[in-house]
This record gives sequence, structure tokens and C-alpha cells, in this order.
Amino acid sequence: SFGPLGLLVLAFSRPGCTGGSLGKAPQPPQPYASRTPAGMPYQSIGPIAALAIGTVTPLALTLYPREPEALLAGVILAGALVSMTFNPSGPPPKAYDKAVEQRAIENVVMTSDKNRVVRLGLGSVYLYAASTFAIWMTNTAGASGSKLAARLYARELGAVGELVLTWTGCLVDTYIAGIWMSSGYCGQ
Repeated sequence: SFGPLGLLVLAFSRPGCTGGSLGKAPQPPQPYASRTPAGMPYQSIGPIAALAIGTVTPLALTLYPREPEALLAGVILAGALVSMTFNPSGPPPKAYDKAVEQRAIENVVMTSDKNRVVRLGLGSVYLYAASTFAIWMTNTAGASGSKLAARLYARELGAVGELVLTWTGCLVDTYIAGIWMSSGYCGQ
């Protein structure tokens, strides 16, 4: 048995660990490239992935596999929105046009027309997802062969779970649709 001091010495005597690094965490190896092919640092991919996954996941849960075209439209619109958010087109402005800036402030419009159209389109896809999900869930027959309303009337416990799932999916989709459509309409 080595005791606590012996274990500490063994832990820090591995190859590549010098006495000067005692108490410091070993440094991870550097990646081969520090930037994406588009020139963006790899560390900044986290917010992009979060926005993309957060935007597409509710659609995928309520549309797949019944509505692949609507899901594809939502993925394309979400990709366009992520691209516009993290890679704005054109070079950064060197100076601001005071008249344009003042008009934007007065109208409370801070996004481009393209961004607004994408947001309105994404909100429309979410509304479509909510309505088709509700129709599909209520018209699908359960194990007993009855539709959801008949099973709820018969007080089947599984039907209550399906109703909660339907309500939750529709609530999430309409909530997100409201966010995208209102921000698209108002330009914020």
C-alpha cells in the first residue's frame, strides 16, 4: 500500500506530467483546426446548434413520419433563419446611416425583410404542425379500435395520456408559432 502521499506521487508521475504542473489540470490536445470551413471558431457552434435543434425538434416530434414535406420545409426555414442569425449577409457596416437608423427605431423594426418572411413562414409551418398533429391524434384508433373521443367517453386511462400528449404537442407548436409569427410581423 502506498498511502495518500504515494498515490499522489503516482498520479502525477505519469509521462508528460512534470513537477511544474503539480496541481494544474493537464492540457487537452489542440484540435487540428480551430475554425470551421466557413471561418467560424468551433467554440461558437454551441449557440448555433442550440437554435437549430431547439427550432427543429418540436416540428420533428409532431410531424414525423406523417408529414415529411412540412418537416422538410421547417428544416429549410430553420436553416435559413440560423444562417441569417449567425452569418448576416454583406460586410459589416463601417458607418451608420442616421436616417435609416432613426426610421428603424421609430418603427421598432430591427430585422431585414428576408428574416421577417422566414420567421412568418416558420410560424406557418408550426401552425400547420399543430393542426395536423391534433387531427392525427384524435382520429387515430387506439388498441380498442375506437377513436380518442370514444375512448375518453369510455374513461380509458390510455386515452387520457394520449389527450395530454396531444394537448402538449399542440400547445408547444402554437406557442412557438406565435413567437415566430409575431417576431416576423413586428420585425424584432
